Amino acid sequence: PLKLAEVHRSQRSPKAGAAELEFVMSFEGVKMLPPTKEPLYVVFQVGDTLSVAQDLPVRRITIPAVVSSVDSAGKPVVVDGETQRTPVYDVNQIDVVSQSLSQFR
Repeated sequence: PLKLAEVHRSQRSPKAGAAELEFVMSFEGVKMLPPTKEPLYVVFQVGDTLSVAQDLPVRRITIPAVVSSVDSAGKPVVVDGETQRTPVYDVNQIDVVSQSLSQFR
């Protein structure tokens, strides 16, 4: 699991006009990925819920990825002696090569 840091920013509010600032909270993390031209699929666990990020491309996969949930200490969640596993059909797609190139331009 990747620990995310809470980040607060202020930006001009598109709703209220250019004069007002709104504060935006986001969670960010950095993970080094192996060089590949193949897309990587990721899913995020927020609390005990698996979800996709709203600001990344979402892809629906036909064969589910089976994800094991973890607790806040990063240990697998065990229910009735079984590790909790959840099939996931919606994932975020990350294109490692294009993301890497955009960082160095």
